[in-house]
Amino acid sequence: MGKVTKCVCYDQSFKELKELIDQHKIQTAEELTEYADAGGGCRMCAPYIALVILTGKTEFDVSDV
Repeated sequence: MGKVTKCVCYDQSFKELKELIDQHKIQTAEELTEYADAGGGCRMCAPYIALVILTGKTEFDVSDV
C-alpha cells in the first residue's frame, strides 16, 4: 500500500508543509490552511496535516488516521 505524503489539491508535500509549520509556529491544521491553503480543498489530507503538526512525521500509511 502506498504512503500519504502530500496535499494533492494544492500539490504541497508534507515535508514542505512541515517547514512552514516550524518556521511560522503553526499549531493547528486550520492555521496552516489559512496560511498555505493546504488542507482546504477536498480536506482528505486534513487529518494527516494534524499528524504532521502533532508528530513531526511527513509520511503516513493510509491507516494512520
